[in-house]
Amino acid sequence: MNIESISLLNFRNHKNLNVNFSPKLNFIYGNNAKGKTNILEAIYYFATTKSFRTSKDQLSISTWADTAVVQIVLKKSFGSLDLKMIIDKSHKKTFYLNDEKLNNPSKILGVLHAVLFSPDEMKITKGSPEDRRDFIDNSISELSSTYYTLLLRYEKVLFSKNLLLKKRASLEEIDVFDLQLAELASKIIKQRVAFIDKIAPLANQYMKYLTDEKENLTLKYSSNLETFIAPGAILEKLKNFRLKDLELGYTSIGPHRDDLEIISNDKDLRSFGSQGQQRTAILALKLAVCDVFFQTTGDPPILLLDDVFSELDTKRIQLLFSTTNKYQTIITGTRFRSKLAQFNKIKL
Repeated sequence: MNIESISLLNFRNHKNLNVNFSPKLNFIYGNNAKGKTNILEAIYYFATTKSFRTSKDQLSISTWADTAVVQIVLKKSFGSLDLKMIIDKSHKKTFYLNDEKLNNPSKILGVLHAVLFSPDEMKITKGSPEDRRDFIDNSISELSSTYYTLLLRYEKVLFSKNLLLKKRASLEEIDVFDLQLAELASKIIKQRVAFIDKIAPLANQYMKYLTDEKENLTLKYSSNLETFIAPGAILEKLKNFRLKDLELGYTSIGPHRDDLEIISNDKDLRSFGSQGQQRTAILALKLAVCDVFFQTTGDPPILLLDDVFSELDTKRIQLLFSTTNKYQTIITGTRFRSKLAQFNKIKL
């Protein structure tokens, strides 16, 4: 798949912008504050239903407007699709597919697959376990709207149970929610582990390639439930922690507390990796996700690289471009490096 064009109306600092893309390498360049990253943000909305910069959709609307509109013409193997998103200051965002309104934002998942690498993605290694869970969950959700719905159900049940814990409700009342949590947790953990098992060997290959075979990369899903993946076993452990959770006022175990270990040459990059090692590891992760998306759907995803020239040295950029020729790649930066590759140049 590849994006043929995008139109932004009152989105961030773009009053009315139209951009055409090449199916290969595209470089959006210009001075700071020109809105280069805003274009990637608009694309990312269609891949994940949300922004990678804010949890408040209304902040994506231009300050002078009440509504923002983004339209994309997406070319796929069977033809072209027209995608549209409308964000209104007083309502939730709405997606359209070929002018048909989708009754739920999750319905757009799976239409456009995109993988993002940006300076903010450093939080995957430097940030909290929640940041690493978000990386896993966002990736799987792009492939499966069912998984996305599963997460929402888990969060809703977890919220309800935690309210009971704060009220110090009876064990019988809590039991109703633990039964649901155990079933949902089992499904979430299984899908997360399966996803990590898929990307781990690919990420290791990319890590070796980007470091001239000097470093390897190991991924390990770390669960506080250990090997308790079956619903029955999870339920028993939840019961064992009930008295502790009643004292804490929240559920202390479950997939909402899990983490991802990222290890290079026996060094835990979450705590001990250098800036360069962490950056390269994240890029290896993202390229591995691209490959898994391609293998799973049979359609190449779109690779979004925000400000990559400031994040990687020249050698790694050259190695990166040698691996991305199978994907439409959209890059942003303040200056154009014409010697590195042949680009479709888009100046803002």
